[in-house]
Amino acid sequence: MEGKWLVVQGGHAALEIADNTVYLVMSVRNAGTGVAILHGWHLPPDARAPLAPVEEFHRLTRDIYVPSNDAGFCQVAIRDPESADYRNATKGAAGDGFTVDVLYGDAEGSQRVVSRFYITPGPAGLGHDEDDTGWLLMVSRHWNLDLPAPRG
Repeated sequence: MEGKWLVVQGGHAALEIADNTVYLVMSVRNAGTGVAILHGWHLPPDARAPLAPVEEFHRLTRDIYVPSNDAGFCQVAIRDPESADYRNATKGAAGDGFTVDVLYGDAEGSQRVVSRFYITPGPAGLGHDEDDTGWLLMVSRHWNLDLPAPRG
């Protein structure tokens, strides 16, 4: 992705593995009425894994501001080919997909939530040939870290 600009349409992601680095860009949408600030990410070993402690999340180099009722993005770069994150991402990219947990909160840094995104091969979207394969993005779970769990 070096020197490239990506346009990732809603519900899609872009993934590139080059020079022992995994680059991932995901489209996200803030459907709420407040501002969302993306703070970090974690790659669980599979989609059924329990939520990792927030201390194990990787902080984003810069927080990503997503306005109310608007679209944004999340960028992940995994630069250690010996890491579990690298193995999970490359294994998923070569097969059925993989999972990314994204940590975010409101503009004051409270009401932290983790959303689990499942990234799976699918159609590349508008502007691509029908035979192109892209990455579809689905949210499969949410965890509220600062308020009581809605599911008990």
